[in-house]
Amino acid sequence: MKHACLLPLLLLATLTSTGCLFGGRHVKLEYPAMAAVEPAEGVTAGPKITIKSFVDARSRKVIGEVRGPDSMPTDKVKSDGSVIKWVRAGLEAELAKAGLTPVAKPGPGTPVLQGKLISAYCNALASYDAEVSFLASLERNGVRIFDRLYTGSASIPLDFGATEDPYAEALNAALGDALSKLIVDLPR
Repeated sequence: MKHACLLPLLLLATLTSTGCLFGGRHVKLEYPAMAAVEPAEGVTAGPKITIKSFVDARSRKVIGEVRGPDSMPTDKVKSDGSVIKWVRAGLEAELAKAGLTPVAKPGPGTPVLQGKLISAYCNALASYDAEVSFLASLERNGVRIFDRLYTGSASIPLDFGATEDPYAEALNAALGDALSKLIVDLPR
């Protein structure tokens, strides 16, 4: 009989803890900072690329949902800052790591990259499953080189309190996955 009371008490403690499954979350999205961004080993800083613009074309402006024990959404997860600034910071970091130099204004022959953010969403159910997708367009001297959809995904273990940090961690990993696919397609 003593053990029969343990489960309800454990459930009550979970629901009333600071990381409860009810109430909204406000996540600060920051792409992992690199103290001094340097190209990967063996890569020299070189080709220039202009990042023209990325626009937010997401149909869902929230970045996730908090779900209850029955898997039903209980509240929204929102970003505390600009999701587009987060994408741009990630793009600049990954370009630098690949040895590409982002410049403000294109010179002759400098590729120009622009895009549309299609999704940035993290669902917490059995794990934190995040997906980030964007449409990227690359032009050089006014000639379109490509228009491609890039999708990155990531999954991290579930934190039963549904705190903010795992949402950001999963979304950062998904953005990194999508950006790594874009970087491979860029001219050197």
